[in-house]
Amino acid sequence: MKIERTNNTPEVIFDNNNRYISFHGPSYPFNCKIFYEPIKENLIKFLEKLSMDKKNMVIVFAFSILNSTSRRYIFEFLRIINDFSKDNKLINIKWYYEEDDEDMETEYEILIDSFKDINIKNIIIDNIDEIIKK
Repeated sequence: MKIERTNNTPEVIFDNNNRYISFHGPSYPFNCKIFYEPIKENLIKFLEKLSMDKKNMVIVFAFSILNSTSRRYIFEFLRIINDFSKDNKLINIKWYYEEDDEDMETEYEILIDSFKDINIKNIIIDNIDEIIKK
């Protein structure tokens, strides 16, 4: 699954072969439900496949903007991942944000407090748009 980035939605990549998911760019879709529900369904299928092969997986979040409705979906995704991770510690989350982006830093701090069963690493960078993809 690949969703191209727009002015108000992130690029989303599900790479089944490399067990890799990424969200990159702004997230303030006009209708979050229409944008994020298919992604949620794909995430559940992706995790079910992962549980079969017991191999590591990486999920990258690199948002330049995250509105409150998008945030709720990301937290819902992380709850799903957290439930999965209780039995399977093979998921690594990378939360990218720019050094001066206090909002994304705060989101990271909330994430690590909220989801103790997930390995979440913050990665501070100069420019969110210069992330080198896996």
